[in-house]
Amino acid sequence: MQNKKEKAFAGFLVRFFAYLTDMFILGILLFGFKIPAFIQMIGNPNGLYVRDVFFSYSIYDIVVFLLTSLYFILMTYYCGATVGKMLLRIKVVSVEERDLKFSEVVVREIFGKYLSAFIVCIGYLMIIPDEQKRALHDRIADTRVIYVHEEGAYKRFKEIKAKEDAMRAAAKARYNGPQPNMPYPPMGQMPQGAPMPPMGQMPQGVPMPPVNQANHETFMPPTDREVPVQPTGSIPVGAMNPENGEDNANVAGEDNTDNNQ
Repeated sequence: MQNKKEKAFAGFLVRFFAYLTDMFILGILLFGFKIPAFIQMIGNPNGLYVRDVFFSYSIYDIVVFLLTSLYFILMTYYCGATVGKMLLRIKVVSVEERDLKFSEVVVREIFGKYLSAFIVCIGYLMIIPDEQKRALHDRIADTRVIYVHEEGAYKRFKEIKAKEDAMRAAAKARYNGPQPNMPYPPMGQMPQGAPMPPMGQMPQGVPMPPVNQANHETFMPPTDREVPVQPTGSIPVGAMNPENGEDNANVAGEDNTDNNQ
């Protein structure tokens, strides 16, 4: 069973049956043209019409090739599909959501299909595992073959695909940090997506705090907590008395005891 994303794209079998239908129709259309060639081939095998004139190809082979290519080119360019594709309700579209260019159709139907059939038709077999069911000539011409009744699903698939690509690009940009062609953040700000520095380390680009030039000590900003001011000549509570080596807290406690008494 096809994935929901793949329902819009025509698979290998449906495209193969469309091709067989087209070749059957071409066989009928060229039947009157093939009868003289068949008669001359039996009566005069060396006749100009059937003998090799370009490598192993005769004039008959070249004319049949040109008429067949003209059928596929004109039908695809003007209608978006050959008769076989129309019967199976599939068509060729451009990934850019516009009408096909004549040059794109020529490249797809002649050069692209020649390369697809060059090595055991491996270019056609690429349709089977591909998510968007692209043959080699679809990749070359940047086209897709979709079901006509699933055109809305194809558009939704393109929207989802575009969003997924945008998300992957954004994730890659966040992972890699600023790119060379992207403006760097102002000094002191972390670039978007950059990892945080380890605890205790300043991030690169952040200025160091100012230093007091008098004693070369780091200046710390004042806090909300009020620090009591000690009178001049007094010894802070808890400090050692330089005269007798006693703890100032104990002396202060004894003085308070005497006053209370």
